[in-house]
This record gives sequence, structure tokens and C-alpha cells, in this order.
Amino acid sequence: MIRCILFDMDGVLMDSERLHFQLWHKIFADCGVEVDFSHYQNCIGSNLDALFTLVRQVYGVDLRERQKELVQEFLRAKADYIRRCGIPEIPGVKETVRRLRRRGYRMAVASSSSPAEIQQCVSFLELEDCFDALCSGIYAAHPKPAPDVFLMAAEALHAPAEECLVIEDSRNGALAAHAAGMCCWGFENPSSGAQDLSTAQWRFQNFEQLLSELRDLHID
Repeated sequence: MIRCILFDMDGVLMDSERLHFQLWHKIFADCGVEVDFSHYQNCIGSNLDALFTLVRQVYGVDLRERQKELVQEFLRAKADYIRRCGIPEIPGVKETVRRLRRRGYRMAVASSSSPAEIQQCVSFLELEDCFDALCSGIYAAHPKPAPDVFLMAAEALHAPAEECLVIEDSRNGALAAHAAGMCCWGFENPSSGAQDLSTAQWRFQNFEQLLSELRDLHID
């Protein structure tokens, strides 16, 4: 019986993956590296160490000594964008989360992003009262596709893995959910690129489908 739902953030609660790529593309271009989205999308769902490793391995440029500086530049640019334009919203997400809360599900955000970014997203969407835990992968020993952040979220909800449903948009996230022994539903978000969600038990294109599937399976 599914009693808890664990949401990834980027690409699931907010349509931010293309924005992230645009910001990083400019930052890396200023460093002399033209990162292509076909390579970048392999890092979606994981942490920033994976991105800098990709730049080193694929493009032959080692930016590790500047990583902290460049991450701060990214965070400033993202915060500035959100101040000017708001968070890129995904249709139906806010109402879906609120309806799931009314149905009695316990819910958590389980994201590779920082605690500040997670709090900013949840606050902007006015969903603070819907989530029982906000879990950041920066406190996990290993990033997705390792299961750590999902196990952390399940522990925060005092829930066994078999009672948790993970909503993910990335290959790394779906693999992490599988490794955690949790059911995973994959959100096919075009902004996240050609993600391999084959380890997800079911895939959907919009959040009304998610609500309908929960009803049809009689697990709510």
C-alpha cells in the first residue's frame, strides 16, 4: 500500500532543467567550454560534482579549482532569474500536490538541490503545508543514482520503502528509486531531454494522469 509520495524537485515540481542548462551553458562558455545539451542531460538528477566531472571527461577542461566560485555564480544567476520571472511552473503540479495532501498522503521533497533552493521552490508554489519533509541530497553520502536521498526522505517520514512512491523525471532519479526498493513513476518532461525512464514502473506526461492512475489502482 502506497502511503507516502517522494517528489523530485527540478523537472517535477518546477520546470527548471532547461533554465539550469541555459545558465550553466553561459557560465561554461565564459570558461571556454561549449557544453552540449546531449551531454548535459546525462547529469540531470545527480549533483554538481557529476556536472564538473562531465566537463573534465568529455571536454577535457578541469574546472574543479573554480567549482565553488562557478556554483555561486550559477546560484546568483538563478536567484536573479526567479526574482524577475518567477519559478518556471509545470501545469497541474500545485493542484495535484494539494489534492494528494487532502487524500491523506504524507509527502516529501527529495532533491539533489540545496536546502535553500528546495525551500524557495516550495514557498513560491505555496505548498509549505503539504510536505512533511524537505530532503536535500547535499546531506547524502552519495548522489543519485545512489538511493541515499530517497532513503533519507523515507526515514524522515518514518515509512518503509515499500510504502513510498517516487515521482522522478530523470534516469538518475529513477535508478535511485529502484536502488532504494521503491516504486517509481516517471514524469516524461520534454525539458529534461531524452531521459531513460525504463526502470520506472509507469510513465506519465501530465499530472492529471498521475491522479487518475492513483485512483484506478485503488492505492489512495
